[in-house]
Amino acid sequence: MEMLDLLNIKNRLNSLKLDIFLINQNVMSHKYLWSYTNDSKAQFWSKGSSQCYLSYECKNEYMPDNLINNEKLADITLPKKTPVDIFNEYSILAAGILNAKANYYHSRPKYPYHIILLVSGGTLSCAFDNKKESVKRGNIIAIPSGQIFEENVKCRQCKVLWIHVKTSPEWNLMLGNKISVKKSKNFEDIMGIVQIIKNEIYKHTRSIFFLKNATAIFAELLKREFSETSGNKDKLIIENLSKEISNFPEMDWKRSLAAKRTGYSESKIDNLFERYKYCSFAKFVLRTRMEKALKALCENKANLKELAKTVGYSDNSSFSKAFKKYYGRTPKACDKISTCQT
Repeated sequence: MEMLDLLNIKNRLNSLKLDIFLINQNVMSHKYLWSYTNDSKAQFWSKGSSQCYLSYECKNEYMPDNLINNEKLADITLPKKTPVDIFNEYSILAAGILNAKANYYHSRPKYPYHIILLVSGGTLSCAFDNKKESVKRGNIIAIPSGQIFEENVKCRQCKVLWIHVKTSPEWNLMLGNKISVKKSKNFEDIMGIVQIIKNEIYKHTRSIFFLKNATAIFAELLKREFSETSGNKDKLIIENLSKEISNFPEMDWKRSLAAKRTGYSESKIDNLFERYKYCSFAKFVLRTRMEKALKALCENKANLKELAKTVGYSDNSSFSKAFKKYYGRTPKACDKISTCQT
């Protein structure tokens, strides 16, 4: 065959490849709202799919910014930022409600955090550990960190509550190292508290205390999904100690005092607080004091000097410094607020 013929065939093949590429691109642009792929991850969002993030910090880094809170282009909502990351205190990195339409696809690589998926409507087709499974409404999926997982929607739509959870001794123990699918024990309660959080977080004025309490219930319900028992000795002791700290924040709370009260070592105190309160003992004491202080300021119950002593600080200066570091604003700024809102 002559060289000219070979060149003609090569050009025709290249032209055919270009036509196929353009056809595929045209199909993709009509079927998907947006997509993202790299060597380890792929995500294709069907047109008509929607997402409601449950906090400002939850935004998917791959989600195009122009689609968020833009009713003309998509139904993807992100609430305004709150002074405190309400989920982070409970080891939750992100959470949201996804309503995925047919042909939605997500291939999850080995993420460094745990993932929990609760199917609240429709059927989610999943692939993991060399097997495929159809997960229906009321079932919960636990994907431990480092596991590969694929999901897609084949029918009309599927609604999913997704949660990203920090790795921690407690969660690592509860979720193990293998992907699991089971019937949710607290489905209605979880979806109910999620709706309450959603309603509050999107209000023009939001109560931080309300959101914190609702999030605490949400976190506890998630733990109960994977915890075999909720009444062991260690947990009871930590709960009692936590109540004492909350009732008497003015005391000089240190690990040594906590160890003396419980009979545990200081290192075990920290481990148990990490397990049951999602933070170290010192951070729990700080969190308790700051929440008590903010509530008192919002309700105008004490002047700053009295308040500092009430929550365990020897002087107003050290209290104000700690408060600003924690909330990003001074106590005087909060003192002008009549209700605990943001």
